[in-house]
Amino acid sequence: ATSAADAVRENAANTTAVVDVIRPLLGPQDELKTGRYVITPQRPPCVNDTCPQDIIGYEVQNTLTVTSKNLSLSGSVIDASVRAGVNKINSVDFFLENEQPVQVSAVREATANAMKKAAAVAAALGGRVVKVLSIRESTNIVAPMPLDFSLNAGGNRNAVPTPIMAGTIDV
Repeated sequence: ATSAADAVRENAANTTAVVDVIRPLLGPQDELKTGRYVITPQRPPCVNDTCPQDIIGYEVQNTLTVTSKNLSLSGSVIDASVRAGVNKINSVDFFLENEQPVQVSAVREATANAMKKAAAVAAALGGRVVKVLSIRESTNIVAPMPLDFSLNAGGNRNAVPTPIMAGTIDV
């Protein structure tokens, strides 16, 4: 778009079209929200380490975030979004709804394992564990790696639905 106002108008129309196809797929507990909104001036490409500062247009990126407990919706939401004009899907992420109980359980299990190892080391040295003097907890979070890819919205309209499989999360 040649002006920021034009870019904002175009993006508003495109985003409205996407929201209009996603919202009916979602249930009452699901959430659709703006995750990021950016207006960026576009400049001509650099030539021989010289980068012109002239603004030749504007681009608006509006990132929508869909949150749902119904994992079977993932592929349908992606497919409907692309049909409505989405040209980039940043990621599909899966999380535990309430991770605190499993974190507490994991710490309990890790502590028991640490005590067994300490006892084994002490026994190998001819001793025994008498008292714990220090404990340090460190968390090693292994989160799903976001998949960042661009989609061409002009593809086959009769394509097979996008398969999205959550799998299992081992804690």
